Amino acid sequence: MRRRCSGWATLAATVLVGAAVGAPGAVAAENPVLAVQPNGTAHIGWMDFDGEANVLKERSRTSLGTLSPAQWVSPAGAGLFGLPDLAVAADGSGNALYVWNRLGDPGAIQIRRRAADGALGAVQTVSSAGGYASRPDVALDGPGNAVIVWSGSSGDTSVPTVIKARRRSAAGVLGPVMSLSPAADEVGEARVAIDSSGGALAVWSRTDGDGEARHGVVELRRIAPNGTLGPVTPVSSPGVRAGAPRVGLDADGDAIIAYVEHDGTRYTPRIRRRTAAGVLSAPQSPVTSGASVAELDLAVVPDGRSMLTWTRPVGSSSSTLQALHRAADGTLGPVLTLSSTAAGAFAVHHDAAVDPQGNGAVVWMSSSGIRLRRRAADGTVSLAQQLSAVGVPSADPRIGFDAAGTALAVWESRRRDDSTDTFIEAVHARRVSPTGQLGVIQTLGQ
Repeated sequence: MRRRCSGWATLAATVLVGAAVGAPGAVAAENPVLAVQPNGTAHIGWMDFDGEANVLKERSRTSLGTLSPAQWVSPAGAGLFGLPDLAVAADGSGNALYVWNRLGDPGAIQIRRRAADGALGAVQTVSSAGGYASRPDVALDGPGNAVIVWSGSSGDTSVPTVIKARRRSAAGVLGPVMSLSPAADEVGEARVAIDSSGGALAVWSRTDGDGEARHGVVELRRIAPNGTLGPVTPVSSPGVRAGAPRVGLDADGDAIIAYVEHDGTRYTPRIRRRTAAGVLSAPQSPVTSGASVAELDLAVVPDGRSMLTWTRPVGSSSSTLQALHRAADGTLGPVLTLSSTAAGAFAVHHDAAVDPQGNGAVVWMSSSGIRLRRRAADGTVSLAQQLSAVGVPSADPRIGFDAAGTALAVWESRRRDDSTDTFIEAVHARRVSPTGQLGVIQTLGQ
């Protein structure tokens, strides 16, 4: 589950003009989220219009490509925010948990379980009444226990001031709301990962210092299976601007944490390992030159290997996608450039995933649509492949793997119907075999 704002702002600046998403004159199925089970069943959610408001809709896809009927997840008529305020996680047994940010004054973080047979549980509100809440993330362990994190506040302020968390048992029982971070003027970018025992690790960024010394810091905190909180631990360097944290756990409960930090000239990626015992390694800096990196993403293999991806500008009008492999022993591979560096080409809003064998894939939005590139566990990098239909503006890709190394990518498209003067948006899926063979494009909703 990777978090970012919708990609249409980027496309609008390059190839689109016209009605806003969700406005009169637009038919919207947008902002897809994805979770893939080990057996290949995928859960895809997206924001759709129910006649009154934008509401969360979902359907599943089996490994053979069979689609379940679409169903509404969030309450009818109760609007919600789109990306990055939607997420879904799977437990490995066929069940999924959706989380979203309901519109309101203030809003609320809500969740709903989808059972393996498609049955939806009750909608549960996890954030406290009367406080600001936004940008949720969710993680599920094998038995179905969940940890939800979000940016929250106390009182009437509309600015998040603390990172909140709440546990949900597999039986649906909610634990107490927990405050994870120190209070700050602003906090955000909360991410969470969960291990096989139900213990979770949350990371976030917050402001620190005053005046000229004001900067962002990255911190982490462990949440034990019984809800006990560990200490707040700084991750980024003291007094240095940092942010965009990502976290993943391997099978032993060791964590890889990635973030960006300012080196005095540019923002560059940093990687640190935290053992299950809580020991942090020294930070690694894989990039020491060039322009600032952006849109950091991280995928962790169960054996401890990981793949770090990011975008960075090239010249004044282009951006490119890069990746780096980190071995389980901490050895960093070379930086790979995955997308075109030609003038005017861009690569933005990417998503990365790895399978249990260490094969990875990255999808991104380009001027020609949604593109894919794979990196095999042995280091072999494939040619770029076109996933979306050529000539159809597409955005917001997601990708996930099953246990056998088959991937599924989802994205949204937008086309104009001149006969009705409307924009029609749709969510699509496409299978990618372990050898890179592409399946047919399926339309999930529009």
